[in-house]
Amino acid sequence: MVLAVIMGGAALARSFFGSSATPQEALAPTVAATPTTGVTRTPTVARPTPTRAPTPSATPTPAGTTPEPLPTSAVPRAADLVKQGQSKAQNKDYKGAVKDYTAALRLDPKSTDAYFSRGRARDELQDYRGAIADYNAAARLKPNDANPIYQRGRVYAELKQYQRALDDYNQALEIAPNYPNIYFSRCVVYDQTQQYQAALDDCNRALVLKPDYSDAYNARGIVHMDLGDYQAALDDYTQAIRIDPNNAHAYYSRGLLRANLGDFRGAIDDDTQAIRLNPTADAYCNRGVARQRLGDYQGAIADCTDAIRLDPKDASAYYERGVDHDGLGETKAAIADYSAALRIDPNYASAYVNRGVDRDLLGDHQGALRDYTAAIRVAPDNALAYANRAAVRVEVGDKKGAIQDYQQAAKFYQQQGNSERYQFVTGKLKELQQ
Repeated sequence: MVLAVIMGGAALARSFFGSSATPQEALAPTVAATPTTGVTRTPTVARPTPTRAPTPSATPTPAGTTPEPLPTSAVPRAADLVKQGQSKAQNKDYKGAVKDYTAALRLDPKSTDAYFSRGRARDELQDYRGAIADYNAAARLKPNDANPIYQRGRVYAELKQYQRALDDYNQALEIAPNYPNIYFSRCVVYDQTQQYQAALDDCNRALVLKPDYSDAYNARGIVHMDLGDYQAALDDYTQAIRIDPNNAHAYYSRGLLRANLGDFRGAIDDDTQAIRLNPTADAYCNRGVARQRLGDYQGAIADCTDAIRLDPKDASAYYERGVDHDGLGETKAAIADYSAALRIDPNYASAYVNRGVDRDLLGDHQGALRDYTAAIRVAPDNALAYANRAAVRVEVGDKKGAIQDYQQAAKFYQQQGNSERYQFVTGKLKELQQ
């Protein structure tokens, strides 16, 4: 007897500090504008990430400093090109903006505005090396300006070079110790590196400086969630929404928490709000998983299909849709989706296990054995893969191999504290050893 297909839930374990790690927004002499946070999914605990605010019309400088004047002959043309580039950047024409900033720098090689703004545009184009080079140039020209240092830290965070990001945030705070955005960004990196108390301290500091900072509440909620304090997380997400009813990522975060707590209808409500405000593959997939848990497989398939439309390389969306097809008894369609997930992520152990179950159902025992073996290769402690491979080995007459696999499954289930599965496989083991 092969144990059941692994139900979806990869999305339920996701949280929201994903690929972008900090808001791309310039510091200002007064309180900076609130950045928005973005979310991404992972097969484990997820965490929210801030996205970037629109490029400001000019690079602000910290209080007490005077911008370095441009050469008189270059001022009108270079400044005009910078403004023209910033207008293009606001309309998301980042390539056009880069051309304008580059032209401005030909006229005025010491324009910190042009270097800083070109760094922002290059970052949007994911030209991270170019962005860092521009921030370096801006920081050399104006060493007392926290902006380029802060933004360079944000790029390092996106590249997952967390220590470099922290070094830049720390340096920026030495120049500008009262900017809430830097504390917020550093909070995100601390959370990503599992320095949870430091993350809480920074979120709290950001909220002291800016009490209506919706995204800081959202970020603090994620830290509380990572620490297992779900009530505190729920309170923070709700406060973030109360402050900014259009904060899509706070709805996303709260939807994830509600799903993890088993409140799937509440999760669907929050995911629906997130989709209304900012339709992303992550939000669709999470709503699909919540619908799946309520038995609405057709609705779940529709959501996963929308997720795939928005992000064709999302392996987990294919996996979850495969689970939905299994729920409807559509075995061949499920196999197709698991196969698609594995083409994107060849180390997706659960996809191997589920495809193995379906292949066994269709009588393809050798295909099932290959899948379970592949799952064990990428996840050597996968008890379910051992148990299922044992069952197939019994079907094909490999009693010795089945005993070995049931023994491994029993060992791992015992280590995991899964007494129900442990008793099941030890019972099967006794039957074979009689």
